[in-house]
Amino acid sequence: MSHPAWVMVSFLTELLSSYGGHGYNSNCANDTEIINALLKDSYNKHYLPSHPVHVRVDMWVQEVTSVSELTQDFEIATLSCNN
Repeated sequence: MSHPAWVMVSFLTELLSSYGGHGYNSNCANDTEIINALLKDSYNKHYLPSHPVHVRVDMWVQEVTSVSELTQDFEIATLSCNN
């Protein structure tokens, strides 16, 4: 991760996730506002890293509804988390 903004994002993500909502104050900025403020001048979503980035995504099916055997359609509600 040669881009300095990536290091800051990793650090802030760990820091903010460690609080886990204890002592939440509605006057506090949320994670998105903080990261956007830090990266508004330096982050480019079209930037390609020089090495592969491994992403793990956990997905849980919460509910299966509206199953149609005729058309083989179904609807599911999922919860996903990337690590």
